[in-house]
Amino acid sequence: MIPEPAFRRVADRYPFALTPHYASLFNQSDPEDPLALMVMPDEREMEASPDLGVDPLEEDAHSPLPRVIRRYRSRILLVATGQCACYCRFCLRKRISDKVGPVSGKQLQDVVSYLSGRPEIDEVLVSGGDPLTLSDQKLDSVLAAMKSAGNVEILRIGTRMPAVQPSRITPELVKIVSDYKPVFVLTHFNHPRELTAEARAACAMFIDTGIVCLNQSVLLAGVNDDTDTLASLFNGLLKWRIRPYYLFQCDLVEGVNHFRTPLKKGVQIMRELSVRLGGLALPKFVVDLPGGRGKVPVNDSHVSFEKDGRVRIRGFDGSTYDYPDIE
Repeated sequence: MIPEPAFRRVADRYPFALTPHYASLFNQSDPEDPLALMVMPDEREMEASPDLGVDPLEEDAHSPLPRVIRRYRSRILLVATGQCACYCRFCLRKRISDKVGPVSGKQLQDVVSYLSGRPEIDEVLVSGGDPLTLSDQKLDSVLAAMKSAGNVEILRIGTRMPAVQPSRITPELVKIVSDYKPVFVLTHFNHPRELTAEARAACAMFIDTGIVCLNQSVLLAGVNDDTDTLASLFNGLLKWRIRPYYLFQCDLVEGVNHFRTPLKKGVQIMRELSVRLGGLALPKFVVDLPGGRGKVPVNDSHVSFEKDGRVRIRGFDGSTYDYPDIE
């Protein structure tokens, strides 16, 4: 635990919130407890780095109207809220965090008008923040609005709630979500100790109604940057009927230098996992390229480790990006 004045300085810059459920999972005798590291303010967040930015993926530049981020032709991301039950210290959107409240009815109408005029968009990712911090009624209105654009066929909901506040997943909530099938719930578990009985029951409520759950994790130094931890996590998720979908390289957002891992280490971990796990348990290891270039798989066909130490990544459009790796 950092001293209170330092805690306040960090929390004033990057908001802090913690649920009783998640706090109960901490190992109080371990000052480097991986679960606490993910959510508790850390003085290292205040360290500046020329490689890190406020909005590294240039989401604001790819926002054609408020609450919408569009980096791909056929789908958009809707920022339903900036609020979360717990604020992860490595969050890509810490620039909005608790500064952005629930999407308004007028904003939803504008988004529907935007979608209706662009028939090539057939998928919406409802994200934030965490959309499951919204009330049942508000979430219902958001999902209904997105599906009212007749060209939108698929909805995805990104949430960390099953990990940090599983009691939020109720039969009433699941009924609302299931009414908008095909809908996919993207969970966010990063460590096997997050796979609690309560979290399992929450996810099972979605899955038992025919809602497909996929998981997105972030590779984080000191949290899950070793083969044993990730093997346990991915196997555990698969036993729950949740498909490990993406393992993200930590985004280049300010305040995350202490969470960053070298790309080579991630590649090596994935090689080791491919020997230990079946294909269903293996996510794609990807880096979301700065500047809105999109997600690129980290493999030999896209990533080149140069002799001078540089890392070059080739995007899907053929352009190359010199990635500022960490040692």
